[in-house]
Amino acid sequence: RHRNGSLGILHVDESYRRRGFATALLTEASNSILQRGEPLSAYIVDGNKQSEAVFQALGWVKDDPQAKRGTGKRRAKRK
Repeated sequence: RHRNGSLGILHVDESYRRRGFATALLTEASNSILQRGEPLSAYIVDGNKQSEAVFQALGWVKDDPQAKRGTGKRRAKRK
């Protein structure tokens, strides 16, 4: 986790992709944070379709990028 509490920098080497490692890591990290009752958020670089697909498959919902939050950052929250 980053200092701001968001999840990030999840990278699976290309030779190990499509084996479920990202899904397993993201599931474990998400569940751990939720069990502590902490807010769950992540930042994904625009255009990173593979990362977006993993998060979406696990029930995460992308926030409206046009919504104003006062931070200038975008983030996605899990349902």
